[in-house]
Amino acid sequence: MDLVTKAEFARRHGVSKPAVQKWQAQGYLIMSDGKVDVAATDAKLRDARKGRFRSAASQVNPGVNRAVDASTPSVEDAAATIAAFLQRLLDGEYETEAEADRVKANALAGLRALEFQEKAGSLVNLEMAERTLIDTSRAARDAWLNWPSRVGPLAAAELGVEADKATEVLTAHVHKHLEDLAKTGADAEGQS
Repeated sequence: MDLVTKAEFARRHGVSKPAVQKWQAQGYLIMSDGKVDVAATDAKLRDARKGRFRSAASQVNPGVNRAVDASTPSVEDAAATIAAFLQRLLDGEYETEAEADRVKANALAGLRALEFQEKAGSLVNLEMAERTLIDTSRAARDAWLNWPSRVGPLAAAELGVEADKATEVLTAHVHKHLEDLAKTGADAEGQS
């Protein structure tokens, strides 16, 4: 005998607690020690064609009153549920308030989990990470581009050659090096 609370019974059937209380007032709930006897109540609801046991012909949306898995949904499951819900809305199939509340609760729980992970430091804000990467890359590029004009005259003096010629040669090599780095970055980006 599977005994659950009214709240758990409502969750399993994808309905609100007030709906379960209404069923109780109508005599459809079989109670034992203050808890709902799932098998007996399901049998009674099936006979009365209530809740998820309504006939397909009388349902506006047959997917609305399906049984809800008692396990905790994963992030992927919640995302898939939300995507399916939105697709049904776009297709013109309107959900019950209970289904909309369930999807909303899952979405809010997902947002709260992401906020917690971000505050705990296990997630990084993508926009901020991209901005930091771009700024760091620009600073490195600028440092490389300025390097020949700083080092060229010093190297020319040590080698006994013209400073302009040394700077020109170093600049050409730095530009080639930066092009190679850009190609490597583009190749790595294309592979991911």
